[in-house]
Order: sequence, then structure tokens, then C-alpha cells
Amino acid sequence: MPSAGEYYDLLVSSSSPNSLLERLLPGDPPLRTLWTLNITTPEYQICPHTAATDRYISAQLLTDGTWEPHILALFRLALKYYPSCTVIDLGAHVGVYTLLAGAVGVPAVAVEPVWASAVRIHAGARAGKVEDKITILLHAAAHARVRAKLRYKRGNLGGTSVQEIGFAEYEKLKKRRPRDVVTTVSLNDLAPFVNTSVVVIKIDIEGWECQAILGGTGFLASHFAPYVFMEWAVVSNNRHKYHAPCRPAHLQRMIQWFASRGYHAHISKSGVELNPARLETWRAGDIYWRHRTAPRLQQHG
Repeated sequence: MPSAGEYYDLLVSSSSPNSLLERLLPGDPPLRTLWTLNITTPEYQICPHTAATDRYISAQLLTDGTWEPHILALFRLALKYYPSCTVIDLGAHVGVYTLLAGAVGVPAVAVEPVWASAVRIHAGARAGKVEDKITILLHAAAHARVRAKLRYKRGNLGGTSVQEIGFAEYEKLKKRRPRDVVTTVSLNDLAPFVNTSVVVIKIDIEGWECQAILGGTGFLASHFAPYVFMEWAVVSNNRHKYHAPCRPAHLQRMIQWFASRGYHAHISKSGVELNPARLETWRAGDIYWRHRTAPRLQQHG
């Protein structure tokens, strides 16, 4: 098992006495803008990107003060049921879920490969005075440790994905654009950063969701995850593409893993339970897995 010290070169700790925002991104206008999310109790502050660079998540935060309110409500309820958990936020972006955890006193480990997003999580942590609750890892989440490059989508930083690359390409890119390459970590690698036996997991990693689960079974065997919130749209839409990280066989393995351990899949929007034997019929933007012993989050859940 790796120690936390192995990651110090890529670890951004929000408890640092110096503001990463001021030190690394001086004069960037969005970093002087903190917005308060008041759709949950308690309210908490967040630092979005500009609408031009992040037209979905940050744009909605800036115009409506909300992002995924129906899922956020379920997530908040999950933390009420398990207040002594740790939140694992894979693909944390600007920290909507991570910072909510910190605001209610729950420690969170945020895994985010985009530097500009990671420092915005840091800004929110400082504004909310929850630096001691939040650890930010500047990595991408995957099945194992590999080298990868970031694949940006113009105007959609929240849709940034990763592509595995070889050593030579990684070293070449690292010299020219060091913030455009990352190393990946698995759930198993996060054990040194988690001091609780219970975890609530949120995964939104642009099609790598099943790989994160299948590569993290050791961690999941040693920690109880009553709920696993998961974006489903990208992985579902891309599963038949040749280079997709989560092909149908991978998805079936993940579903079998969850089902064999007493988990039920639900559509986040409605709570309707999904049939693990009929994967092709799953039509949902987001889902969550609930362990059979965990309280229901919705009437239909």
C-alpha cells in the first residue's frame, strides 16, 4: 500500500498557509469571484470558472446559483445518514460536492486533474474555512497508475477527459505543457488519505467510471460505501466506441460486481430502480448505487 508521502509532488493541500490562487493564478478575474450556493443547508461558497470557459457547470452556477440540485439534495441526505464518513470525489471540478461535504463537517478527498479547477476548490475551502477537511489530489482517477494527457473541450472545462499515453510522449508534453499531463490514481491509492471506515463516493470522470470501480475493489472491500453517485450519460453513450475506457464487457463486470455485493442501481432524477440484467435499457444521465442496508434516498428508491 502506498503512503501519502509518495504523492506530495502532486498533492495540493488546502491547508497550505499560502493561497494557491494568489500564488499561481494572480489577477485571474474569476478567482476574485466567490458565489454562495444556497440550495442546500448549510450554504457554502464556491469559485467557478468563467461562463465562456465552462459553459455548463460554471455558467449555471453563475446564472442560477445551482448545479444538479436534485443530485445534490440526495448527496446531502446521504451525508446526513452517514455523518462520520469521508467523501471521495472523483472528478471534483470546482468542488460543488467536495465543498458541501466540508461545509457539513465531513472530510473529503477531491481527485481533480485540471489545475485551474483544483485551485478553485482551494479557494472555496479557504472561503468556507474548511481547509482542514479537504484534501485535493491533482490526478485523474482510473483503474491503475498510468500516464495521461488532458483532452480539453473548447468552452467546457467540466468535460475534460484523459487519454493514456506512453512514457516518451508524457515526458515530451511535461516539458512543454506540464499542466496538460497527469498521472492517474485508483481508488486503492486513496486509502492513506481516508481515516474512516465509511465512504460516500461521487464519480464523474468522463467515461472512466467503470474503470475506477473495477480498479478499486481492494479499497471497496476495506471500506463500506453505502452510496456511489455516478454520471452515466458519457459512459453509456460511448460504450460501443472502439477506444472507450468502459466497453460493454467492462460495464457488465462493474454491474455484476455491485449486484453481487448487495447494491441496487437507481436513476438519480426519479429514484426508479434499474434492472442489472437489462443494461441496454438503462436510460439515465446520472445514477447512484445504494447498498441494500443503506436507507432509501427517494420514495421510489
